[in-house]
Amino acid sequence: MKFSPYSIQTPLYAAMTCPQSCILEEDDTGILLSDRKTGIWILDTEDTGQAAVWLDRHRQPGMNVLVLRDACCSAFEDMTDWEIKRGFLQAVWTGDHPGIPAVHLEQAELADVQFLKEHCPLFSEQELLNAMAENRLYAGFDSRQCIGYCGISQAGRMNLLFIPECSRRQGHGLALEAALIGHLMDNGIIPYAHIPESNLAAVSLQQKLGMVICPEEICWLKHAG
Repeated sequence: MKFSPYSIQTPLYAAMTCPQSCILEEDDTGILLSDRKTGIWILDTEDTGQAAVWLDRHRQPGMNVLVLRDACCSAFEDMTDWEIKRGFLQAVWTGDHPGIPAVHLEQAELADVQFLKEHCPLFSEQELLNAMAENRLYAGFDSRQCIGYCGISQAGRMNLLFIPECSRRQGHGLALEAALIGHLMDNGIIPYAHIPESNLAAVSLQQKLGMVICPEEICWLKHAG
């Protein structure tokens, strides 16, 4: 089969190496895979016609599909039975281990969840509690002071980086994400993140850190049924 560029394959590789994953469709144009651990599907093919056939064959209510190709993202915009979220870029760490971190990570506690609930509205309280219970939410410390929070999704994607107002503009964002990258690599996980293309500050942060920004747009599809 013909895969997308290596760096874009990161979530696909992560899912394929997970025992809960299942290849639903595969031919010389690409693949459709179900990651049962995270409850998402991953589509990697340039053949938009084949992609439509595969999605129609396996559709189910609430189905969430990560699409790794520009062509499919564009082709699916007119599909009335799918909701599409476009404009995302994927950033991947392809370098060596960042070394001893300047920030020390500790597992988040209930007090941290309460703080994030009040100051970081991107995640619900239940999502934060689940991340804490599954050891996916971390508080970052510079000496003894908490300077921010970071976390990962069930698939291992870096999906939270929050620096309180009092700790901003001091380089803590770079240090905190570097610490998370090192932590993921220590546990055999490829560090990657999805960022809105319109969020120039987030894109700039990834570039300063040395993350590789993948050339193709990615998008999310959700079945509207």
